[in-house]
Amino acid sequence: MICFYISNTGVTAIGVIYTDSNGTTHQAFVRGEGEVILSAGTIGSPQLLLLNGVGPESYLSSLNIPVVLSHPYVGQFLHD
Repeated sequence: MICFYISNTGVTAIGVIYTDSNGTTHQAFVRGEGEVILSAGTIGSPQLLLLNGVGPESYLSSLNIPVVLSHPYVGQFLHD
């Protein structure tokens, strides 16, 4: 799960919470001016964003995923 900070100026990713293959939950948060880099490949990165509420509002709403940031192009224009 991506952790977001929502303010008047926008939405910022501040960390991640994940579970490893042993079932242990880990948390990693940025400090100061750090940044979160999401990288899971061509298919995985858009999927992670969508599952965390970043993407087309109509698509997320149809799957009952709370919308953090509506962006119409997440997961679009992928070609093999």
